[in-house]
Amino acid sequence: MSGCLDEHLGPHHSDAAMALIEITDMAQRVLGKRELAEAWLNHPAIALDGQKPLDMLSSAPDIESVKDLLTRLEHGVYA
Repeated sequence: MSGCLDEHLGPHHSDAAMALIEITDMAQRVLGKRELAEAWLNHPAIALDGQKPLDMLSSAPDIESVKDLLTRLEHGVYA
């Protein structure tokens, strides 16, 4: 059973996986298509100081920044 422990996600990894699912679902709802959501997640965003939303899913404050941006986009508030 070599490597068995490596196959399980630790708390940090499972939190990041849940954030990815939640943010992807939110982006799909806001942008209308999964393909658009995935593209958006992988491109730098000016509103996120040039960071890719996907790269910001490892800390709670960064996740909230991505959610906030999606909420603003959903409501047409870009500034």
